[in-house]
Amino acid sequence: MTTNSDFFKLDNTVIEFLEQQWIILTNEYGISKEISKKYFEIIQEKYSEKKRFYHNLTHIQALLNRAENLKTYFQNYGAVRFAIWFHDIIYNTKRSNNEEQSAELAVKALEEMQISKTTIVLVEKMIIATKTHNASELTEDGKIFLDLDLGVLGASPEVYQEYHQAIRKEYSWVPWFLYKRSRKAVLRNFLAREHIFFTSELAKLESIARQNISQEIELLSK
Repeated sequence: MTTNSDFFKLDNTVIEFLEQQWIILTNEYGISKEISKKYFEIIQEKYSEKKRFYHNLTHIQALLNRAENLKTYFQNYGAVRFAIWFHDIIYNTKRSNNEEQSAELAVKALEEMQISKTTIVLVEKMIIATKTHNASELTEDGKIFLDLDLGVLGASPEVYQEYHQAIRKEYSWVPWFLYKRSRKAVLRNFLAREHIFFTSELAKLESIARQNISQEIELLSK
């Protein structure tokens, strides 16, 4: 499987946009330039690892843009943005504790930035919730955050095709027959939900997401 376009391709424009967004966020909290720069370099390094084909900086860019469009709905917009930045910072497809490790790094970073404990707890919970995409213990902010993270499921067919091809590339070490079985199980779990998206703000993507998922399952079943 290969990707034919570059929806998730990183370039200097993306990096410049993200650096600007990070500076805006850290300035809002009065974080020193030194600490801000330190963690942006860590973020950039982690999300630029060679084996990331979807979970890279373009994913962060997409979530930040989606969040910007919904910022009036958030009670703690800063917490949501910090969760976006850190939620996939640790990503190793051969490990099962990526979310926990990402949350741990986020807590360490935010404590060094002297972010309030309340915000840190919210960020930690949001990141951990991406492991199962269960929103039962999240605030409304957290529910929207999870929906934003799943927004690609409701993307155009062209973007969704490149997305599922990129995921396969991230798991290229898994034999095809095993990958098909596990991937179909994940996708069927989404279809089995009463609702894929938790919030009315993202509900408009529900039917498109179900169609995309069903088509991927069909492809995997051939």
